[in-house]
Amino acid sequence: MSESPSTRHPRELATAADPAWVDAFVVELRLLGVPGDEIGEHLVVLDTHLRESGEAVDEAFGDPREYARSLAPGGGPAAAVDRSTVAMAVLALVGVVLVPAALGAVLDGTRVTVTLGGVLAAVLLGGALAGLVLPGAPLLALLVRRRWVSFLLAPALVALGAGLVLLLPQVLVRVPAPLVLGAGAAAVLAGSVLLARAPADLVTAPGERASGGGGRLLGLLVLPVFALVACVPVLLVRLLG
Repeated sequence: MSESPSTRHPRELATAADPAWVDAFVVELRLLGVPGDEIGEHLVVLDTHLRESGEAVDEAFGDPREYARSLAPGGGPAAAVDRSTVAMAVLALVGVVLVPAALGAVLDGTRVTVTLGGVLAAVLLGGALAGLVLPGAPLLALLVRRRWVSFLLAPALVALGAGLVLLLPQVLVRVPAPLVLGAGAAAVLAGSVLLARAPADLVTAPGERASGGGGRLLGLLVLPVFALVACVPVLLVRLLG
């Protein structure tokens, strides 16, 4: 069996199948929490069958999502999300929210003002996050299976969050900006470490091993880049205002 690292696209393990069918099949297995090496085994078996039988993939295996659910443990129950993924997601949310808020207060020489609307907007974001990391990732599954929903959901969340902030300006507490900035930076750093240490779960053929080149560095950079991007509107407001 081959011991070379795998960087191939999953489609390359089932070239006899329709690429769109393979994509839907792999995505569904991912949503069901099936490991990458098991997905690779399923693709190789599928490809072998199609080459030997000469059948089309939809004729031989039917709907890709239904077939994926039939292969998942227990017939496709909701997959549990590991604790490190949940922790990384929470830290990412905290960091990306706190760093821009603290930066604006630092530039203005004021404290970070926590309002009722801001708290409710944070709860709204937390609810969206829960939909991404709860067992079965219900929101993620919806966005993947109905991609048009993402084009509506993102603007709706932004508009609703902004409306809460504007309509409910009651001040709950004022916190020193350096303290908030430090907490946000610590959250970004901790989340980056968790993301960088997360093992790669690439789709591999039997006997192959996944290559991890560049993954650790990318993991360390993703959240800081997001935090910096979130700071851009804050800087633009100060520069243009």
